[in-house]
Amino acid sequence: MAGTGLEVTAVDRSVAMVEQARSKLARAGHSESVRCLPMDLDKAETALDNVVPNAVGHITGALSNFGVFNCLSDRPALARALASRLPAGAPLAVVVMGRWCPWEICSHAIRGDLRRGFRRLASSVTAEIAGGPAFRVDYPNPRRLASDLMPGFRLRRTVALGVLVPPSYLSHWVDRWPRVFRLAARLEVRLAGTAPVNRWGDHFLALFERTSGSSS
Repeated sequence: MAGTGLEVTAVDRSVAMVEQARSKLARAGHSESVRCLPMDLDKAETALDNVVPNAVGHITGALSNFGVFNCLSDRPALARALASRLPAGAPLAVVVMGRWCPWEICSHAIRGDLRRGFRRLASSVTAEIAGGPAFRVDYPNPRRLASDLMPGFRLRRTVALGVLVPPSYLSHWVDRWPRVFRLAARLEVRLAGTAPVNRWGDHFLALFERTSGSSS
């Protein structure tokens, strides 16, 4: 995004991740156009005040990637905080871990672990990274995600990610049958935005638009 001329503020809860991003930006020559800050998005209504004032128009769009919205304890609170700063019509792109991942279900079913294969259907699960503190993860479908972000945002489109192409932890399959998965990747581009395929996959991309109404 910085390479297109945008001014970017990037946030992550992990200080170590923020430092990694700063190092990469420095090597790419984009340090001046990107601010990287540690931020707990579960406290966004106050934390965002340190980044942008609570006034419409100070940011023109927002992106959340890699399942951040799956790990929030209060998605509506973050939606209100963003809506108070985005003008009507502004884009919000959210990449979310979906409920139905055929690759995950099949790979665990082959091992006889159906409980893990269907874990995303539970109301929530507990996870931890590298022995850190446990946190809650849930897997909303597009309709529920849209409900959580209303009335400040309207869902415009949903696109599946990782339906015919496996997630990274199964990349050895791609290495084994590269021609098959090159074809699968081309086919996925055609199908990923159509129902019901757009609700499947390891992740899905939900494209929202800031409404002209109240965000409360």
